[in-house]
Amino acid sequence: MHPSNPAPPPAPLPNGNSQNPYDFIFNNPQPPKRGLGSALRGNSKKQRIIIAAIGGVIFIIVAMVAFSFITSSGKGSTQALIELAQEQTELVRVADTGVGKARSGVAKNLAITTQLSLQTTQLDTIALLKKNGHKLGAKQLVLRKSIQTDQQLTAAATSNTFDEIFTELLHKQLAAYRVSLQKVNKTAANKAEKEILQTSFNGVTLLIGDQTAAN
Repeated sequence: MHPSNPAPPPAPLPNGNSQNPYDFIFNNPQPPKRGLGSALRGNSKKQRIIIAAIGGVIFIIVAMVAFSFITSSGKGSTQALIELAQEQTELVRVADTGVGKARSGVAKNLAITTQLSLQTTQLDTIALLKKNGHKLGAKQLVLRKSIQTDQQLTAAATSNTFDEIFTELLHKQLAAYRVSLQKVNKTAANKAEKEILQTSFNGVTLLIGDQTAAN
């Protein structure tokens, strides 16, 4: 009995364009990924609509931020001018009291000069507010009225020390007003406002006898 012959080796694959029948397992192509970037690079109508929508949203956000900044800045400037006009009203009122009750030439001259100067600058302040679309009423202007100041001046008149007390009080109020002008000047919305505020600052500086320039 002859031993069985071994099986012949498999024939080699021919060279050329023939493919391995198992290539699909090892070389399975992956479908290209389509993200937002590829969508935006296209030229179809749908893709152009997406691009336009995104651009519109960005524009609206930028516009809202800019509007918010401008509005808040304008409101801050308007409120500062309102408070300044109220302070000017109170100074005119106190100066008017001095015009009527002061006896010495120094105290009376200070009262008259302050009254005239502050009436002029107050008109400028009210004009600025009106230009910004805000009209002040008489009731709003007198909100800074100080009862304590009236009490001090009344007591001074009773004790025959009106001129001294009046001069001291008015100088303190003028100094505080000058500080207010400096603060408002820093928040001024435009060059015209700054010029008016600077003129007011120079005027009150002369009233209190201090030639220090505004910062």
